[in-house]
Amino acid sequence: MSRPNPFQQTTQLLKSQRTPSLEQKLGLYQVFQRLYDTNPSLLDELIALENLPTGQASNAKVPLYIIGNRTGNNDASLTTNLLDDRSQTLLQPEQIWLIGRAPESGLCLEDARLSRHHAAIQFSSDQGFELVDLGSTNGSFVNGEAVRHRKPLKEGDRIRLGSLTILFFEQSEPQNLPQLPEGVLEKLGREPDPVTPQLFAEPEQTEQKATPSDDTMVFLRGEIPVQKSTSGNTSKPEQSDRQARLLKRLKNMP
Repeated sequence: MSRPNPFQQTTQLLKSQRTPSLEQKLGLYQVFQRLYDTNPSLLDELIALENLPTGQASNAKVPLYIIGNRTGNNDASLTTNLLDDRSQTLLQPEQIWLIGRAPESGLCLEDARLSRHHAAIQFSSDQGFELVDLGSTNGSFVNGEAVRHRKPLKEGDRIRLGSLTILFFEQSEPQNLPQLPEGVLEKLGREPDPVTPQLFAEPEQTEQKATPSDDTMVFLRGEIPVQKSTSGNTSKPEQSDRQARLLKRLKNMP
């Protein structure tokens, strides 16, 4: 006959000593037993958080995150609050961010359950962001699943390294949002930026000047126009009348 596990032994002990307080403890132990049977990795995380130092446990209330930022030319960076309790954007020439206790680690974290070179986040244009376990003692996990060597990361993944649980997000190129409506700007106490109307140059209007006729130009040059009749002879009365008309026209010109 197999020996009962610790949960079963505790349950038998509590059943033998029935009191209200023990009944409550019995129910709590039964909950933990079902939790251990269905999801042992989650219970391990709870136990690890319980064993954290006081200062570290208080910081665990702030969600730890890593955001993988992609840029248009296949470069990447990480934005995280793992260092100095504040958000920072980290660039790395090889686009490999080392995580561990060693001082040379880009993400050097003080966690007793971390190996010196525990894991790394690597980016490539083909595979995107991946978590790579570097043979750590306590292993690396993504969504409760152990990472044998490397694991592609996607939006909302939960990474567990040592005693740390880190949320991963991925950001693509930024998008431009539309301009705010004027009503919203008024509520914010701001006026909309004035829009400078585009000035269109009016087409240049050239003054239409009267072009003197050929007869006028002949008169101004001091020449006498010659009018030929149909028979080929010059008509002198017609020349005089035409000259008089030209003189009258010149006088009436402004």
